[in-house]
Amino acid sequence: ITMWVGVSSEGEVNGVMVRDMHETAGLGLRAFTDGEFFIQTMGAAGDLEVGTNADAITGATVTSRALVKGINSACAFVTGAEIESGATAWEG
Repeated sequence: ITMWVGVSSEGEVNGVMVRDMHETAGLGLRAFTDGEFFIQTMGAAGDLEVGTNADAITGATVTSRALVKGINSACAFVTGAEIESGATAWEG
């Protein structure tokens, strides 16, 4: 999954856009069109967790967890918080 995550200088999410992914058609690919999933991430500060304070995309729990991990990692990158994420690659 390649995505852009907008994070304010205070560490809060203010935008998310999925740019590319290779997920299961009809399931994980819903991340391109499921605006409700991303609306719930607005204002989060790196503390999202599927099943706790974020609802998964129906039929795409694994994709939802990957997206949340990326969003949390972006917040941590901006704030300097430590987070372990083997799925995150920063390109500059």
